[in-house]
Amino acid sequence: MAASGLTRPLIATAAPMIVMSMNNMVMNNALPSIGFDFSASLGTTKWVIVSYTFVFATLMLVATSIGDRLGQRRVFLAGIAVFIGGSVGCALAPTLALLVVARATQAVGAAAVLPLSLVLLISAIPQYRRNVALSWWGGANGLAIALGPLVGGTVTGEIGWRWVFWINVAAGGLSLLLGVSVLQDREVSRAKLDVPGMVGVTALVVLLMAAISEAGKGGVTAAIVAGIGILVPVFVWWERRASSPVLPIRLCRNRSLLLTYAVSVTMFFAIMGTTVLCSQYLQFTQGYSPLHAGLASLPSTATPMLAAPLAGMLLGRIGGGRLMTVGLVLIASGLAWMAITTTAQLDYLRWAPGLFLAGTGLGIEMTAANAVLLTAVPAEDRASASAMNNTVIELGAALGVFVLVGVFQRASASTYVSASDFVAAMRPTVLVGAAAAVLGAVAAAILAVRYDPTRAGREARLRATLGTEGSDRSDLFGDVPTDRADRGWDHRTGA
Repeated sequence: MAASGLTRPLIATAAPMIVMSMNNMVMNNALPSIGFDFSASLGTTKWVIVSYTFVFATLMLVATSIGDRLGQRRVFLAGIAVFIGGSVGCALAPTLALLVVARATQAVGAAAVLPLSLVLLISAIPQYRRNVALSWWGGANGLAIALGPLVGGTVTGEIGWRWVFWINVAAGGLSLLLGVSVLQDREVSRAKLDVPGMVGVTALVVLLMAAISEAGKGGVTAAIVAGIGILVPVFVWWERRASSPVLPIRLCRNRSLLLTYAVSVTMFFAIMGTTVLCSQYLQFTQGYSPLHAGLASLPSTATPMLAAPLAGMLLGRIGGGRLMTVGLVLIASGLAWMAITTTAQLDYLRWAPGLFLAGTGLGIEMTAANAVLLTAVPAEDRASASAMNNTVIELGAALGVFVLVGVFQRASASTYVSASDFVAAMRPTVLVGAAAAVLGAVAAAILAVRYDPTRAGREARLRATLGTEGSDRSDLFGDVPTDRADRGWDHRTGA
């Protein structure tokens, strides 16, 4: 395929993903300014981030199921339009409560875009270019992470945080036009929508999010526990019998997927919880402007853009599981380094290596995890597997924000009275995040040793290459996925 054959669908699918991912990173930097304008505390303004996370996590599986029936391209483009509308609402919000509602509207659109972005890209290119597409798609996500703090810091510091959302409107409009002109729908399913399953999965995610919220306050109510305990078996019972379930139960028996989801939860627990605190640390205790805080974060936000393509090049040789393990070890090491070097008077040259390690690990893990997800399931299950991964990512992110902010608040002897009080509370909080990343590294190591479908595919390709004269050159570079996706395999093991 010509370069343009990859470039056009890559840009069309990655552009809206960049806008929405960058929007989340911008919020971390803009949060102190939003709190100042509305005279709200960190405990209140965190809902600007958490409301988005709640709705996003709740609706991804539902949006994916609707996309399978109505057309993935159609739902993808509708999601962009809804996100634009939510951005207008955010820009005009006169109160914090209305800003939270508008952010939730943004999340409705994002829930229809992000899980379908990678699936539409993979559907638009031949299999032998999959690893190349994954690496560039991951690099685009890294670009969003890198640009978010800079754009957020510049716009928030110079003309105000509301203009961040007007930029979303302009960029979203361009993405919509590009998607209309480039993307095509694949054949849609004629099966009926699994409405009871959609209601069930929505209710289940809402209850899980409620449990996370209550855990952040120090406990979980008996009603939430009882609701989850009743809903889970009923939902599983229904999905086993549904002709076209919103969440195929076979995915829950795929050990490759389950371990990847465990890694995603722990990684974003660690990353998102500590990112919120780091932004507060730089702006409140060190007096950094939003722009300077964004520049100071570059070692962590820019490195995923570089690490993701590198991970894509190594996928065929090393395997996704091993790369995920390396990524989580780097994240844990980076957070531990930051906890040790965080001081009341910041020594930035000592502190920055921790940012670099964490950002590098993030870029490596995201690319490797997507490769495992795509290889571990057949084509018809990719959208559901991707949506489920994004759902558990958001659950992990919400859990990280609630729990780590709660740990910080309990460890803090005062409300930002001094830099030393802030640092005394921040150090143990960041170490909790590092411990979560260590748990993720253990899960990734188990995946690498026993259940890595990307490594199994590499070994099969190597045998084919050694035994066949004049093999396609792409075999030598590990870009051709195993043909298991076309034949089917044991969904319990992913092998």
